Order: sequence, then C-alpha cells, then structure tokens
Amino acid sequence: MNKLLFLIPLSILLSSLLVVSFLIKNKLEYSVSGNKSFPLERPMETTFHPTHSGLNIIVLRLQNPQLMDYNTYTVSLLGEAGNTIKKLEFNAQNVGDPSNIRLQFDPVSNSTDIRTLRIDPVSGGKLHVYIDDSDQISFTAYYRASTFQISWPQFSDLAFFAVWLTLLVGLFVTYLKWQKSS
Repeated sequence: MNKLLFLIPLSILLSSLLVVSFLIKNKLEYSVSGNKSFPLERPMETTFHPTHSGLNIIVLRLQNPQLMDYNTYTVSLLGEAGNTIKKLEFNAQNVGDPSNIRLQFDPVSNSTDIRTLRIDPVSGGKLHVYIDDSDQISFTAYYRASTFQISWPQFSDLAFFAVWLTLLVGLFVTYLKWQKSS
C-alpha cells in the first residue's frame, strides 16, 4: 500500500511532464525581438512569410505610456497582393507600459499566403510599438499543428530536463531510504 501511495503521484508527475513537453499543439512559427519603443503615428508593417498553415496566435510587444490610451487598434495579416487575410482588433486598455499582447484566433488555413503584418494607428492614439534595429515590428507568431506531433526537446531544453530528472531521482532515493527505515 505504501508503494502505491508513492508511485501514483510520481506517475502523474512524469506523465504530465511528457504530455507538456512532447505533445504541445501550438508551435513557434516566427519571432522578431525588438527593444526600441516607437510611437505608432503611421501604419507600421513587417514582412514575414509563414512556412506552415494554421497560424493562430500573434504576440505583439507594445507600450501604452502611463496607461492613457483607450483606443481600439487593428492588426492586419496581408497577402502578397495586399489583400487582407485576417483582421484582428485589440483595445489599448489591455496593453501595459510595456507588455506583450496575445491575439489568438481560429487557425488561418491559408497562412502560407501571408506576407505582411500591419498595425494601423488611430487618431489621438498614444500606443508605442517595439521594433528591432531594422525597424521590424517586435512580435512572435505561432501556428496550430494539424495533428499531435512529437517534438523532441532542443538543446536549450536539456537544462529543464536535467532539473526534472534530478527531482525524480531525489524522490526515488528518498523513497528507498524511507523503505529501509520502515
């Protein structure tokens, strides 16, 4: 009975780790990191070309100085001919000073046709957009994989797995010591 009480939480912990690590459906598509804040006074565009269908999340790095802006802004995903593939709106009340704003939407089946991300200003708006050194908008895009795919950990994830392995080994050693003393 004592062994069962120890193995149940251990198996739940291990199985949840495996599910979270290997079966995540949203995959990173594209990322631009910017550290310069620039006022949104004109339409700002960034060129990007998704390589997967199913784009469903855009995370923008924005700033609402002193939280004074309450306007609604539009983000457009445009095709090669300038046609609108997806139009998204967000309210500046949801933007911090600074913060990331996540725009999640139904997966776009033809997202490989996207060529441009554009943010349109509004009259009297005070919103700032973060840009990189080449004046590209700072954002991250994710796509929804059509099926569960096993994504093996990258080298940067090895530290995470090492910590988990150390924790599991420590629990197992503690259990063995506890069994000997009983």
